[in-house]
Amino acid sequence: MDLFSLTCSQFKITEQSTGESLKNFTFSKGCLIIADRAYGTIKSIEHCLNAGADFILRIKNQAFNLYDGSGQKIILADWLLTVGEKASECMVYINGSDKKPIALRLCAIKKTKEEIRAEEKRLKRLESKKQKIYSEETKFTHRYMFVMTSLPAEISAEEILSCYRLRWQVELVFKRMKSLLQLGNIPTKTKESGEVWISGKILLSLLTEKYLGDIDFSPTWNIRREPEYMEGDKADIIYNFYDASAQ
Repeated sequence: MDLFSLTCSQFKITEQSTGESLKNFTFSKGCLIIADRAYGTIKSIEHCLNAGADFILRIKNQAFNLYDGSGQKIILADWLLTVGEKASECMVYINGSDKKPIALRLCAIKKTKEEIRAEEKRLKRLESKKQKIYSEETKFTHRYMFVMTSLPAEISAEEILSCYRLRWQVELVFKRMKSLLQLGNIPTKTKESGEVWISGKILLSLLTEKYLGDIDFSPTWNIRREPEYMEGDKADIIYNFYDASAQ
């Protein structure tokens, strides 16, 4: 999904064995990829870098080894102990498929008390549903929001974490799509019919998306170069807006 327009950018239908990976998609220089933990892998990172794209990826605890500049292994939970409610970052290195180190930025912030309580409840539900017990280290790391990025130092850790939160808008799009188009239920039995059924549903969603964009998108507005200042001591500026289509 394109974050600016919340419209479909690419889609690909795969078998269940394919798994979630950014390698399923095509990127180019100038792209900024924002994705959840399922895509936070070394292969996905290399795929972005090889295409010249930047990324902000959430990663799992112990997804892969992290090292500092001297080659010493970094324990994520230990580093998170130094992170408070203000965004922090550190330079880390990961070993690529060719064993060469890749320098990246690790950005993190501690969640609020309300967010931590909500996350603890979510983990308890998952433990009950999946009949598994998460380690204390994993539970501890879930008290923090942390992402890996290739963006330069000119963009602060706070800005990077704020940008990642925009991904929730995409989740809402997917949730709405599954609800309205019933994409969560496939009534077919064979591989071929299932692919046709999903393709038809996605085509319907794209047509709906295009239709709503044509009739419900904001009109084209222009701003005059000379602002009109309010009288008195107020420093507010009033801009004159007009519909360009009325010219």
